[in-house]
Amino acid sequence: MNKMMTNSAMTKLAMATIPTCPLVMTSSLLVIGAGTFGSICALELFDHVWDATNGALPQTTSWITIDADKDSRDPNSLAHTTGVRFLSTGKNGSGTVISKGYEFASKAFPDIFKTVKGAMTELAESRDSRFPVNLSPSENQTALIIAGDGGGTSGGTKDAVVTATHLASRHLGLSRFDVVSASCGSEMPWRDKERSVNPEVRRRIMANCAESALWRYNQMATLQSIKIPVPGANREMRQHASTRIAVNLEFDWQSESSKLSTNDQLIAMMASCLFQRFFTAMGCRRESRHCDDLHTGVTGQKHPISDEASVNG
Repeated sequence: MNKMMTNSAMTKLAMATIPTCPLVMTSSLLVIGAGTFGSICALELFDHVWDATNGALPQTTSWITIDADKDSRDPNSLAHTTGVRFLSTGKNGSGTVISKGYEFASKAFPDIFKTVKGAMTELAESRDSRFPVNLSPSENQTALIIAGDGGGTSGGTKDAVVTATHLASRHLGLSRFDVVSASCGSEMPWRDKERSVNPEVRRRIMANCAESALWRYNQMATLQSIKIPVPGANREMRQHASTRIAVNLEFDWQSESSKLSTNDQLIAMMASCLFQRFFTAMGCRRESRHCDDLHTGVTGQKHPISDEASVNG
């Protein structure tokens, strides 16, 4: 199989400090890459899993990439062309204008929802004895949505995709459904030494990322129900705001131990981390912390000092 990257996915994983075998999963997984950055990252994660399983992908996974008529799949890779679905939101990109990206995603929403519902329906019927999961895929599924926040297509498409997954979950009657959002932070897009970003675009990227992050975290911190418009339709979907996105992951150029200088390096780091999280024993240990939620239905406990604390100082 011809690779898009110089080094194989497994070569990169061999450099990781956390063991990656044997592969294990805790729930069936739908991976969706939105926009160019998200699509390429999702494909690199796909390559990790493909290499680790010698091409025998877990039947409890499904893969979709969505972009503005830019198919990031390797046309010479049989794995990419047969294992990953591609959807286009139109022939034109959206630059850094999120509202334009959302407009294009709204027009493409019927196809997005149809494809997402089809993938989740297939997952509900899937079984794979090599990768036993905690609950049957007909009861429990996870959607991992990978995208940037600064770009118009990725930033504008992400929320439409989240809505599509929740509508599909309701259609299937899943008892547990979690959306995990994995995003590129605001620094890497303009710090990439392989591209030139003018000051105006830099400000737009930073502002887009801030607005998107504020929207997600406000949802996660809100216990009330909210009404979300269904893109391209004259109706709304009501849900508890805090259940819309279960986990928000953000990756950026710098940590205490390293600094990255290109988008490609960030994509490689993100794909490796997501592989560890969703396909290794480390991920199983992380997921096991949700066991109380599964058995009691309680999503959290009131902190003992909450009655004594004051937000007004």
